[in-house]
Amino acid sequence: ALKESAEAFKKVPALSTYYYRISKIPEQTLKLLLQKLVQRILSKRKEKILYFISDGTGFSYNELYPLKILRGSQTKKVKFHIRVVPIVRVTSSGKRIIIAAKSGEPYANESKLLLEILKEADPLTFKAECLIADKCYDSVKIMERLIDLGIKPAI
Repeated sequence: ALKESAEAFKKVPALSTYYYRISKIPEQTLKLLLQKLVQRILSKRKEKILYFISDGTGFSYNELYPLKILRGSQTKKVKFHIRVVPIVRVTSSGKRIIIAAKSGEPYANESKLLLEILKEADPLTFKAECLIADKCYDSVKIMERLIDLGIKPAI
């Protein structure tokens, strides 16, 4: 099995290749494509959605290096990364599926990225008991939007 896995991963393009290809797709087309994909995956699963989890991260797409808290001129040296905030759906069986994500420039405000996802969320399909997130998402606008969607904030 390990040998087969090693062979399979030789065919997987680098993350920078994916990023380049996706960057060439118009944003609205990409959003529709991803929404349809998520709907198709979720329609096949009949498990109860317990909660959503959201937590942002930054990662490189051009070269591998650790992202740490940087100050001053060091910050300007780290150019090739993006900020991503996903929302992960957790079901009663413990399965996790990313149902939405928003990316931004390096060091983008995670709260604003999450709020953009929530503003676009469809109240009929975007349902869970609560959204679990850390203190950086402690925003009145985020909490108001979650309540509008019928989701309890657990921040």
